Amino acid sequence: MAISLESSAAAVSNDHEVRLAQLISDVDTIKDQMTKVAVVLKHLSEGMAEQRSKSDPQVGEIGPILQAMKVHVDSFPHALREARRSDVATQKALEKLAGRVADLESRLGTICIPANPSQVKS
Repeated sequence: MAISLESSAAAVSNDHEVRLAQLISDVDTIKDQMTKVAVVLKHLSEGMAEQRSKSDPQVGEIGPILQAMKVHVDSFPHALREARRSDVATQKALEKLAGRVADLESRLGTICIPANPSQVKS
């Protein structure tokens, strides 16, 4: 029975050594994989820093352009109102001029220009 106890103790000790060796191997594998992950993260971080350094000046250039566009967009309705007023004023001036020409024609008794441009025959 003493031999049996010694052999089972040796088997348990041997089993512990095998498990310990396996754990050490697993820890080394994990350390190696973590080192690889750290290298990849470092490359990604450097790439992001490089992209940021390239994009910051571009964003700085876009800001004034957007501000200028906002000013133009804000003033566009006002410009349209002014253009309409100008068109109305031009139309009224042309109507008055046509009336004056018609008055002059009636006084002189000659026809120079038709009062309405749509009356012109080709």
